[in-house]
Amino acid sequence: MIDTQGSAVKVDAPESARSGHDRTTVVKKALLLMLGYFVLAGFGMSLATAPVYAAPIWPAAGVALFGLLVWGARYWPAVFVAAWASDLLHKLFVANTEVLADTVLMTGITAIGSTLQALLGAKWLRPLASGYAAVEDESRVFYRLLLAGPVACMIAASLGNLTMYLLQGVPPQLLGASWL
Repeated sequence: MIDTQGSAVKVDAPESARSGHDRTTVVKKALLLMLGYFVLAGFGMSLATAPVYAAPIWPAAGVALFGLLVWGARYWPAVFVAAWASDLLHKLFVANTEVLADTVLMTGITAIGSTLQALLGAKWLRPLASGYAAVEDESRVFYRLLLAGPVACMIAASLGNLTMYLLQGVPPQLLGASWL
């Protein structure tokens, strides 16, 4: 636009155009997070061992943590949907589990555990990633790493084991190996 003096004047995009771009970015990031989680969950499930088919590593948790740490906690629904869908689809198409209410409930509870793990891990690591003064104190760094690593991971593992025990009748003696 040119003002009355012949000078160029910067005109901001209307609010609706800016919010549309923001929404597009949010959707793209959410889809990328879901795709990354879904692919790495499939890889993790391929490593699962009998008798309860627990995976020894879960790389999808790293993608979830990264997404929520870098892009923010508002992306938690993407983690939940990807965790729920990847687990449910694996049970239905790979493990040939019937579509029953307890299967859907079990995968939903497991997805809640995975989402809480990523949310809490990101919350506990955020001060370290943001460059706060907490990084200067080694004991605080160690404390936050302990919370974000083993403690956060216990949430998903514990909820997963609880659902296997309550909804699938997995004997308690088998749960210890899958929890670790």
